[in-house]
Amino acid sequence: MQPVQQYLFHITDYFEESLTFRAIRMGIILIIPMIIIRAFADLCLHLPLPAYQAFLHTPSGELFAQSFSFLSYAVRNYFAVLLTISLGWSFARQWALPFYQNILLPLLTTCCFLIFINANPNVYTNYLSIYGVFSSLLASVLASRFYIFLLQHLAGFYRRAHNHLTPYLHNIIFSIFPLLLVLGAFIFLQEIILALTEGKCLQAQLSMYLTMLFMDFTSFPLLADSIFNFLVHILWFFGINGHNVLFNITDYYYNGFLQENIRAAALGYAPAYIINRCFNNVYILLGGSGSILALILAIFYCSRDKTVRTIAKIGLLPALFNISEIINFGIPLVCNPIFLFPFLFIPLLNLQLAYWATSLHLLPIIAVEIDWTTPIFFSGFLATNSWKGAMFQLLLLFIDFLIYAPFVRFYDKAREHQFKKQVEQLTALYREKESLLEPLRITDLTDEEKNLCMQLLNDLAYDLTQKNLFLLYQPQFTVKNELLGAEALLRWNHPSAGFIYPPLIIALAKTGHLLPALESFIFHTACTGIAALKAHTGKSYKISVNITGDSLKYASLEDSLRQALQQNHIAPSALWLEITEQDALCSTQEAMQRLAQLKQNGHKLLIDDFGMGHTSVTYLKTDLFDVVKLDGSITRNVLQNKNDQEIISSLISLSRILHLQVIAEFVDNVPQRDKLAELGCDAFQGYLYSRPIGLNELLQLTDKK
Repeated sequence: MQPVQQYLFHITDYFEESLTFRAIRMGIILIIPMIIIRAFADLCLHLPLPAYQAFLHTPSGELFAQSFSFLSYAVRNYFAVLLTISLGWSFARQWALPFYQNILLPLLTTCCFLIFINANPNVYTNYLSIYGVFSSLLASVLASRFYIFLLQHLAGFYRRAHNHLTPYLHNIIFSIFPLLLVLGAFIFLQEIILALTEGKCLQAQLSMYLTMLFMDFTSFPLLADSIFNFLVHILWFFGINGHNVLFNITDYYYNGFLQENIRAAALGYAPAYIINRCFNNVYILLGGSGSILALILAIFYCSRDKTVRTIAKIGLLPALFNISEIINFGIPLVCNPIFLFPFLFIPLLNLQLAYWATSLHLLPIIAVEIDWTTPIFFSGFLATNSWKGAMFQLLLLFIDFLIYAPFVRFYDKAREHQFKKQVEQLTALYREKESLLEPLRITDLTDEEKNLCMQLLNDLAYDLTQKNLFLLYQPQFTVKNELLGAEALLRWNHPSAGFIYPPLIIALAKTGHLLPALESFIFHTACTGIAALKAHTGKSYKISVNITGDSLKYASLEDSLRQALQQNHIAPSALWLEITEQDALCSTQEAMQRLAQLKQNGHKLLIDDFGMGHTSVTYLKTDLFDVVKLDGSITRNVLQNKNDQEIISSLISLSRILHLQVIAEFVDNVPQRDKLAELGCDAFQGYLYSRPIGLNELLQLTDKK
């Protein structure tokens, strides 16, 4: 199973990392609000309640119905145009084109789409609607990729040719030639298509071929319906409403078969056509294309992903009325290889089971008109005039649920895998910025990275109230091997991504204005630890916590510290506050005044990561700080690097003059410790003594000392 899983992960990684597929998916996601509006309007128009439908035909009801018709038709009749604009914008964003291209590229894709469908006042305007989604997707992808290709390969030429123009004028001129090339290419392509198809656009020709294909199998109704449902769902996989593309087949054949059954039943004859339009609606839709209700149930039962479960909740009500677009585009099922097999297989399985159950007279042949929005079980009962129809729907729903369940579980794993990769990439980017002493600015990130940050931020806000955030403690020992205390280290065990890099947690908290709440949690947890140490040993051990330069901007910092101390009956001197050398350098005068107030309140102040190359010596003269913590960059190689020895010796000499205590970090072995002690360090922190440990382990450690 593991090799298969890894192979599927590779496939999902390809779809996730492909800029083209990401652009398509994002473009489709962007119009989900319009899809929801249309679904809501259709539901209000087709709600299968006799009294409600009667109301819609009254003078007051007609006004009501007209309003929702406007909403539905506005989206339906121009859906392909809306999608084309959305896809153009999405391609521009994925390739990080200049801002003006966010306008130009959607305009270009729209023009190419209109060329592709041979649009004029009298020809193929129907393809501006949901029936033109195939042409919209094809035109948008081809036009966007070709245009981006031209921009990338002509950039050098334009820089040389127009190096004396203003940037604004240069950008405008730079865009004209690529735009003309793309439009010219589409006109040429369309002329070829029209010549080969006797004046028909590509989508019209495709619809004709599909209809001809279906006609060849109409004498074999089960095979014909199998082909029909396969085509519908394979089109849905690419974001195209298959029922709309194949509407001619649906209206001509399946509706005709249903009307023949209705006429036969009215005359007292046995209906002849097992497969008809109502048959497909009752036994195959089950919440929409692909038996979406079964998928929703599988998500509720199997999925732990909060995003997926939320989308399922939103899509449940429309799915009860066989409107599946929210799930198709929201999960998404579109261009999602994980759900391709069940999405294609389940409708075919339902078709076979329902056909043979009817052939064996276990179910009556459907000979009544049932609206496609009629909810499951009601539709089965009304269509067959028997409880057998509803019970058979329940059986199909259960079978479909069992098929979807393992795919939902795997989808959770795939999303978790992809999420971990994205977090790792974000962490690597943060570490790179950190090494260059540059802040990670959200505005500099890509759209995907911004979305990831927002998701992590939402999870952080939620986990502040849960147990996924906690503190570990790394003990500190004096030169006499006596326990001095410990540094409290924040840890976040994300449910999907695992442990998050601590500095990244702080950066996210700063961005989302969660820093005061996060530090309040740290203060209260650390004070609880101090109280536990005192209760366990009878001694007053100190615990140090980290604060940032941004922390000092908040007036609530002192209040949070005071509340944490008072609730645990802890003296301020037991809670030490660490601020990095870089933060100290970047702090404003107001922040330094707040530090002075904290010191006056009784806290000891530590300057962390000292010796990283900043010129912060002047801050040591302010009498603010009590302790200096030597950075690992100079303590790790103290045995091998003479320069590091000289630097440490100088810093310790300066600290002695200023009456500062010195703690060395990243002490991992005895010779290193002995050398640092020889140079004059007062205390040590590192893996020689202990890794970061939980509070219970820290209490046990005090028993040994």
